[in-house]
Amino acid sequence: MKEISFGVSFKFTSHFNISGGYATNRLDFLGSGFRTHQVSSRFVYAFSSRVNLQVFTQWNNDSRVADVYIRLHIIPKIGSDIYGVLNQLVDTEGSRGRSAIGRAARAKIVYPFYH
Repeated sequence: MKEISFGVSFKFTSHFNISGGYATNRLDFLGSGFRTHQVSSRFVYAFSSRVNLQVFTQWNNDSRVADVYIRLHIIPKIGSDIYGVLNQLVDTEGSRGRSAIGRAARAKIVYPFYH
C-alpha cells in the first residue's frame, strides 16, 4: 500500500477557519490493484467562545457519496454542552446529478448534576 496525502488550513480571523485535504492510496492484491481518492473540507465559525458551528464534508471515489456533517455546539456554562447535528449523504453519481440518499438529525445535552 502506498499513500499520499496533503492538507491545507487557513485561519482568516480568530472566529473563522477553513481546512481541506486530499488523500490517495494505491493498493495491490495478488497482482491486481486499485487506487482510492478522498477529498475532505472543514469550515469552523466561532460566534463566541461558547458557540460554534462546524461543517465537515468528505467524498471518496469508491462509494461516490459525499457526506455532509453540520454541528452546532453551545456551551451554556462550563461543564455543560448542547449539540445539534445534521448529517446528510449525497449521491454524486445519480442519473439526475446530485441527490440526497440519507439524512439524520440528532441533539445531545450534557449537564452535570453535581455542585
